[in-house]
Amino acid sequence: MSRLPAVELCFLGGSQLSAWRMAPTRAFSYLSARRLRSSLGGHVGLRTIAYQEELEEVDLGEVAGLDSFYAVLVPRTHLRVVSAMDAVRRANPKLTGRLMAAAESWGNGERAGAAAYRLVSLARGGLGLVTAARLAPSLKRIENENHESFERLWIRLHEAGCERLLITSPVPRERWTYPEKQVQHAAQYRAAARLAAEQPRVDALDLAGLLKRIGIRKALGGDRYHLSPDGHAAVAEAIAEWALKHLRAGAAIPQG
Repeated sequence: MSRLPAVELCFLGGSQLSAWRMAPTRAFSYLSARRLRSSLGGHVGLRTIAYQEELEEVDLGEVAGLDSFYAVLVPRTHLRVVSAMDAVRRANPKLTGRLMAAAESWGNGERAGAAAYRLVSLARGGLGLVTAARLAPSLKRIENENHESFERLWIRLHEAGCERLLITSPVPRERWTYPEKQVQHAAQYRAAARLAAEQPRVDALDLAGLLKRIGIRKALGGDRYHLSPDGHAAVAEAIAEWALKHLRAGAAIPQG
């Protein structure tokens, strides 16, 4: 078996980087690093950088001093308009609070909340369509803003020693429950794909397309937000394959 020189993997993102209600060793970051070690041998370091709001706030101190590293960005999504669901919450916080609590109990495995979950899902889906319609005129602007943010981050990462960057789309949500998220996720992925077409050391990965192969519901955990074990495994495999392809290419990677 050929041996790989020491490589550092750095993951950037929000709560999706963690293994929700699972052992940390089931997170896609850990699984992809383990796959690299087993496939090619050698040292594979693992670092994570969490951020809350905008990419401009990302602190790259975690990679300071590294000669080189590979980076994976799983971007967060922040709606650029007030969602219709938020408007309803503000209008009747007690009722929506009770329904959301019941729906969450079902998501946590309690059968009693199943009816509330279905009701909330239907309401959220309908209100999501309203929000998606409000977002529609802004989607090109959202795409351009994300492209600029991704480009600025890539410049910072490259200056810090990053050899390759993989930008994924955000982790998808159920189609009929979160239509407003779906349209914004698509805009973010288009921004990533544009940057990948412009920069030879940047790649893009559509998580929605990837996870449809196993089913979005199966790919998401009980909260319908974080990845399930199956979802983490699928994402880890795709990330490992991406890294392996470029690590094997070695010196064939063009200078960016």
